[in-house]
Amino acid sequence: MTKHKERFNAPPDTATASAFDAALSIVNAVSKAGSSDTEKLISAFEGMSF
Repeated sequence: MTKHKERFNAPPDTATASAFDAALSIVNAVSKAGSSDTEKLISAFEGMSF
């Protein structure tokens, strides 16, 4: 949050937080699946909890 405030002179809004969460879930799914294969990613996403 500090870096965001320094760069944009404002705290992160909900869109920023949502985008970060989406990106993090993709990174976690690819890590869990061990590839970017569609079927493996679907299985990885299905096992996630938010």
